[in-house]
Amino acid sequence: MHRFSDHDESLDNAGENDLPRIAQEMLHINADDRLLNLSTGWGTLELYLGSQFPLFITTVSPSQEQAQHAYDLMERAGISERVQIETCDFRDLPPQEQFTKLVCLEALDWVGQKNLGDFFQRCADVLVPGGTALIYCTTSPSAFTGSWSQYLGETLHYHLYTLTTICPGRDTALFATLNDYLDEIHRAGLEVDLIENISLDASMTYARWFENWDQARHIIHMRYGEDVYRQWELYLAWSSSILLRGGLSKHSLLLRKPIR
Repeated sequence: MHRFSDHDESLDNAGENDLPRIAQEMLHINADDRLLNLSTGWGTLELYLGSQFPLFITTVSPSQEQAQHAYDLMERAGISERVQIETCDFRDLPPQEQFTKLVCLEALDWVGQKNLGDFFQRCADVLVPGGTALIYCTTSPSAFTGSWSQYLGETLHYHLYTLTTICPGRDTALFATLNDYLDEIHRAGLEVDLIENISLDASMTYARWFENWDQARHIIHMRYGEDVYRQWELYLAWSSSILLRGGLSKHSLLLRKPIR
């Protein structure tokens, strides 16, 4: 998910500009940090941070393919000795490992609402006192009443579509409200430094992904078939639309473990 400076900015430029903002303005990365990233993706964040700062990074990916791609990136950049890539649930990491910074930009959407308490407690456990966490989360309106009632059925169908077609076998927390997240954060003993609504940026990111997907449609048809192309075409367009219209929201949460 990227932050955009204007509506015409390209996805690549937004990504390049977003990385230093995350590192310097949000997390205040320094050379002594030990960072845990819970959503490796293709390794972009690890590559930037590991190249710009001499810190140690542990990153978690559920995908063996993405983990291998990220490892190859770190090898070529000469930073693989400082980047440890794990293919596991981050709750299975050794409990004695401690980190000064934690990042989770995508993975929380698939944790499941019933697991939010365990998730934030684990975050609190692995952070040192004074440690900082940057987390993105998708939330539902506080109540599907009044003008929001029109989104209840759509949000339910979107939720079911992602579970059955896009990420079968996983869970989502799409019906969790921002207050639900804040309640679990406070129960885990974490403090909230900053909350930002980044729904427009999220909608624009999905819209750019949709454009890229459409431009590659012939390659996707040949490799994966028409059904896969259509399934993801609908998902990307629908995600952009529902975020833009307010049926779902995206928030950036900057958290801190207090020193006691």
